[in-house]
Amino acid sequence: MRLFIGIKLNDEVLDKIGAAIIPLKKEKTPVRWVKRENIHITLKFIGETDRKQTDKIMGLFNEKPVTSPFEIIIKGLGTFGREREVRIVWAGIEDGSKLKELHFEIEQRLEKVGIKKELRDYTPHITIGRNNRFFKSGSFFKALKELEDVPISRLKVNSFQIFSSELFPDGPKYKILKNILL
Repeated sequence: MRLFIGIKLNDEVLDKIGAAIIPLKKEKTPVRWVKRENIHITLKFIGETDRKQTDKIMGLFNEKPVTSPFEIIIKGLGTFGREREVRIVWAGIEDGSKLKELHFEIEQRLEKVGIKKELRDYTPHITIGRNNRFFKSGSFFKALKELEDVPISRLKVNSFQIFSSELFPDGPKYKILKNILL
């Protein structure tokens, strides 16, 4: 079973993200936009696990996290990858310090059951599009530049979730296995 830990976004936030990316979706690009129901904040990608390991991971979160509820501001759109070699289109998190604290706590717990820490720094963001093809679209990058500081929404984070991810030809299907309250 493929697992990840993330934060499910509410309908209000999803609506506001959807409205913010309209100018980008109008552009002709190979970007594959993430389905609305799959947009979330990833805290930790775990990957393939067997049933025994999944049970151990779930058990790690029977005890309430140290992190308290907090609010984040979703602001600006951007990309990972250089222009024309865009891999990810994202919505930004204005101050990701609380998400980084939560990510750190999650990694500390997961290490107890043999899940390795990420080697690269955690960069809080919301993936809204993926791409694996070279493209040239001046109008896409112009629209993106105009949206780099646009306020999108606020989100009160009072829980996070353990998700399973099943891959299908039309995209992944996510299922919440456990909801963890802060």
